[in-house]
Amino acid sequence: MRPSLPEELMGLLSTETAASIVRFYSLVSSVVLDINLLQDASRDSGLQERYGLNTPAGNLAFHEEMLQLSREAFDLGNELIQELA
Repeated sequence: MRPSLPEELMGLLSTETAASIVRFYSLVSSVVLDINLLQDASRDSGLQERYGLNTPAGNLAFHEEMLQLSREAFDLGNELIQELA
């Protein structure tokens, strides 16, 4: 079960904090989708080709983008922890 704010407190968040929470979940969702795509592409050469995972340069670029999203989510998550604690 993931921790969450009580519904009655959600309306008390600033616009910036609410936007940061949405951004955080969007980043995490993107990373999860990328991981799922990598798993699927390991069995599907069509996906490998479509996402450039069939070349060293394309594979590296995909992983670097996923790493950047992960770092951004991590940093934003830490900021939110501090803000909401």
